[in-house]
Amino acid sequence: MPVSAPEKYKRPFEGKNPLLTLVDLLQYRVRCQSEETAYVFLNESGEVEESLTYQGLHERALAIAYHLSERKMQGQRALLLYGPGLDFHAAFLGCQYAKVVAVPMNPPRMNRNIKRLSAVIGDADVRSILTTSKILHSIQIAGEKQPELMAVDCLVTDSIQDDLPSWSVQPVKAGSLAFLQYTSGSTGTPKGVKITHANMMHNARLVHLAGQHCDSDKYVSWLPTFHDMGFMVGLLQPLYAGIPAILMSPASFLKSPRIWLQAISRHGATHSGAPDFAYRMCLDHIPADQRNAFSLDHWRLAFNGAEPIRAKTIEEFSTAFAPSGFKKSSFYPCYGLAEATLMVSGSINTGPIVGNFSKSKLMQHQVTEVSSKEHDAISLVSSGSVLDGQKLKIVAPDTNDTCPTNVIGEICVSSPSIAGGYWNLSENSKEVFDNYIEGEGPFLRTGDLGFLLNGQLYVTGRLKDMLIIRGVNHYPQDIEQTVEKVHPALRSGGSAAFSIDVEDEEKLVIVQEVEKQRGLDFQHIIQLVRQAISQQHELQTHAVVLTRKGTIAKTSSGKIQRQATKSAFIAGHLHEVARDERVSDISKPAKQLSFILKTLLSIPEAARQAPLEIYLLEQVAHYLNVPSDSLDKDQPLSSLGLDSLNGMSLKNAIEKELQVSVSLSRLFEGSSITDLASEALRQMATPNNDDSMAEPLQCAKKEFKLSYMQQSLWLTQQLAVNSAAYNVPLAIHINSTLDRSLLRRALQDLINRHSALRTIFTSDTDEPRQVIKSEQEVAFEELEMEGSFIDKTLSEFAYRTFDLSCGPLFRAALLTDSDSKGGDILLMVAHHLVVDGRSMWLMLEEVLTFYQSHAAQSSEAALKPLSSDYAGFVKWQLSAFDGADTNDHWNYWNEQLAGIKKLEFPMANRRPPVQRFDGREVRFDVDAKFAEDLRDLAASNNTTLYVVLLSTFYVLLHRYTGESDIVVGSPVQGRSNREFESVVGCFFNMLAIRCSINEASSFRQLLVQNRRTVIDALSHQAYPSHLIAQKLETSRDLSRSPVFQVSFLLQKPTFGVANSMIHLEDTAHRQLGQFGVSLIPVERRFARNDLELEVLEAEDGLLCSLQYNSDLFDADDIQLMAEHYRELLNSVVDAPHKPISQLPMHSEAEGRKILNQWSRGTENYSNDTTVEALFSQQLATNPDNVAAVHGDASWTFAQLNDEAEKLACLIKRLNINVQK
Repeated sequence: MPVSAPEKYKRPFEGKNPLLTLVDLLQYRVRCQSEETAYVFLNESGEVEESLTYQGLHERALAIAYHLSERKMQGQRALLLYGPGLDFHAAFLGCQYAKVVAVPMNPPRMNRNIKRLSAVIGDADVRSILTTSKILHSIQIAGEKQPELMAVDCLVTDSIQDDLPSWSVQPVKAGSLAFLQYTSGSTGTPKGVKITHANMMHNARLVHLAGQHCDSDKYVSWLPTFHDMGFMVGLLQPLYAGIPAILMSPASFLKSPRIWLQAISRHGATHSGAPDFAYRMCLDHIPADQRNAFSLDHWRLAFNGAEPIRAKTIEEFSTAFAPSGFKKSSFYPCYGLAEATLMVSGSINTGPIVGNFSKSKLMQHQVTEVSSKEHDAISLVSSGSVLDGQKLKIVAPDTNDTCPTNVIGEICVSSPSIAGGYWNLSENSKEVFDNYIEGEGPFLRTGDLGFLLNGQLYVTGRLKDMLIIRGVNHYPQDIEQTVEKVHPALRSGGSAAFSIDVEDEEKLVIVQEVEKQRGLDFQHIIQLVRQAISQQHELQTHAVVLTRKGTIAKTSSGKIQRQATKSAFIAGHLHEVARDERVSDISKPAKQLSFILKTLLSIPEAARQAPLEIYLLEQVAHYLNVPSDSLDKDQPLSSLGLDSLNGMSLKNAIEKELQVSVSLSRLFEGSSITDLASEALRQMATPNNDDSMAEPLQCAKKEFKLSYMQQSLWLTQQLAVNSAAYNVPLAIHINSTLDRSLLRRALQDLINRHSALRTIFTSDTDEPRQVIKSEQEVAFEELEMEGSFIDKTLSEFAYRTFDLSCGPLFRAALLTDSDSKGGDILLMVAHHLVVDGRSMWLMLEEVLTFYQSHAAQSSEAALKPLSSDYAGFVKWQLSAFDGADTNDHWNYWNEQLAGIKKLEFPMANRRPPVQRFDGREVRFDVDAKFAEDLRDLAASNNTTLYVVLLSTFYVLLHRYTGESDIVVGSPVQGRSNREFESVVGCFFNMLAIRCSINEASSFRQLLVQNRRTVIDALSHQAYPSHLIAQKLETSRDLSRSPVFQVSFLLQKPTFGVANSMIHLEDTAHRQLGQFGVSLIPVERRFARNDLELEVLEAEDGLLCSLQYNSDLFDADDIQLMAEHYRELLNSVVDAPHKPISQLPMHSEAEGRKILNQWSRGTENYSNDTTVEALFSQQLATNPDNVAAVHGDASWTFAQLNDEAEKLACLIKRLNINVQK
């Protein structure tokens, strides 16, 4: 409990006439306490420099008000520019007496802050500037650069005499605008919060109640009075409570934090506080042997707010200054913001409340209390309970629905303290201040995230990019604009400002692209950047990084992606040309792993845990593209959003370097770095009799069996020997004209490197075999065509059939467009038996690498030799799944797929008895912005884009088929060993992912369900789908695939060390070596299933292809299905909380058509026309079209006519009277 107050708390002004305005309040103090000290200001030595009684304050305010009235300023805005001291108090209250709207701002010093001042003057239409004679000189200097400052009339208030003609203060209404608080908005678009007298008086009452003020209380504050917190504790609350405030300069505190505690001690202050960083500065700058030199036992309330409140700070400060009498229970964590005048919540009579929560759940916006001893625990300090007379709700930012108690959302507040909006920004004000939640309101949208638990508010973060450094808000775009103007070599629009946590303190980092590099003094430029930021923003820059053009991540609309740039900075993935970092505590690029491993193995077993955790942390940071300094070694890796690709790569890397086994499911299900390290050490300490890890991954044999996936593809190909359904094409536009001879050599190098590209297949024995040819000449063609025939030319080349027994099974063409403005098209095609999707992108990268090596006439090898080949994979797979030790995998799939049913669609045509694979596609794209919305939906639900797209596909299939139990096939890479990651071959495997849909469940619930299913499937992904199909013993139906009839694929091709993604647009090439490349989709003419949804994730959006069996479906039907899928994507982004049954998939236009056209009927059928006549018409024109479907059976119109005639004959034979 806090230290008890010496007197019983009394609510202010009980039994008296209500005080409605600040004017009423000051006049009340003059009547009752005229000669009592109101405010005291201390100099840098802590000595009293100036003081004011209530009477003296009134007289100075009255004199200023008189001069304002003489200037006809009533109802106008006056800019208040004052340094530390008491002149601000007199000027502010003088404005209230004169009914002038005060606009407090930080005054210019050494030309700092002048652009923001100029913007505020224009925004608020300032008619006068109130200041001191000392600051007037700074204004005049600043006015040379910003003439707007000198265009405004200035009133120097410290030279005004008090002996003025009699002038009476006129009554002020409570709803009158008192001042504009410009704490929000950037320099370009400043936002002034409109604070009324009623707002101030209400919030002052709340603070009075929270502080439990007594007549003997005192305030001490060094906070600037032009900021909301400094204004409350340095002016408003002392005046409201009728107690003195001892003030000092912020610079005095920053120069020597001990002066703050000395003032509290010397003046017997009961109330004082600051943002969290101030308490840490006391810990950092006051030596331990001097921490008992103060008298802090009367410090009853130590408020902490305006920036994240750290439990560590509270604990360490309380312990450090306990010898001086400070009590931990005196800490008063609180929450507020300028838009609410100030205070919203605080811990009345409770002291600080610290909760322990699951960090991984918090990252998913979920709240789960845990023991402080849990490895996943993180401590959060409550910001107290909502103060009297206010309402607070936690809502989902995207839907505005109230969040459950265990879900993090945006903090919304309703209170008489809430301001009247932003000055001159009606639309923005309506969005922020006029928010109604489930019919109740209005509520202020704070932009802060948090949750309520047991009546306590916990603030967890911000929705936007604002920087909060030492309790002050800074807009990154303001800092970026300052940086870009420092030197002509710095690119406009190529700067990113963000903060990082360094030893529990936010520090500023600048990343800036350089236009040119030759002849520049980078360190001099960095020095200029630091100097400009210091002068303009009064900030110290922790690190400045200069980079090459194109380094900084941007959205498709050109907006800076600061968080992505921050991640790249911390992970060491920026293309740097120079860096200057003041402190060497930020993670650097990953160290050489071999060195770490050697170090690990050279030390005693008992000391290996810590260095092993460091090694694993670097691995996780690299493969998951996560800032290493943001990783907690006890943080579950699942909270980082692993996908199957990164998860498998991480698994392979750890297994290779440490020679241990890593469970993929453990990576997805909560294992931390500490857990992985402990398990690895356990395996290292246990003798491993399984030497399969050390088995060579190459095979000397030139003839061998097929892998399980190859066996499946081989059998399917025999159903349509001449089909090109399993041709895999890849077409890329290159923004350069290639040398044909060099390209041919590069393609030949590729074939020589990968034995799979020299492979043919024979069936002379009882089972098919694959044979590696010692040599294979590249099949390369040069083609020319006109632009309008590019698609046709690509398709004709791509879908020529391969001769599996003779080869080659890989060919390439270089296409030159006669109408093209430059560049070539490289088309590579291979049979699926020798490649998979990953192989094609790998081949592209290696071909261009070989080409560049030949062009440079390099004598060095272009690529390192491979340590494994596809034959080695086949040998490993056939032996790995040829025994009982894989029963766990089989048991999972057997249970998972028990009782599956075939998926039946409403088809336009009858299914052929044997699958022919004829197909077409409907292509559509998703732009970059909407793709980012989908990723955000995934991230907010702790899952991946893959699960979001797949779950939406399930909803679509459910709507079309009516089935609630659906199986979809989905390919995975199947490269279970890191040695195979750079090998070309048919490695992929198909996962049969089953989904049960409950229409009453929300889409979010479906995401949770499918995330679990996908994780389980990935844990058993190594088990071949061909074996599953064989063991399930499903009845063989040659007209369709046995386990699933629909498939889904998400591709994310990346290049090089930077993992760059491909571009879809020709105008936006992705750099690959010296070439710019972009994808050219090749039209699909075949379908391997009834329906396939293939999505390619690119830098500039998603390319979607809905491929369909043209024997079953018509193009118009699939076009409509594609549109329905897009609409469902919109629906799940807009309302993921809604039940699945309520997610619309029809566009507005289609909905109108259904309601207004189809429901009424547009055909002019005659009343004399019978159903028999209509049927006869269809029989004559479309006898082979499907007329009726039931279950697995379907009848054409001809078949239905035959059966109907048989039934008619039976009725006649039985002499049945139909009329009766």
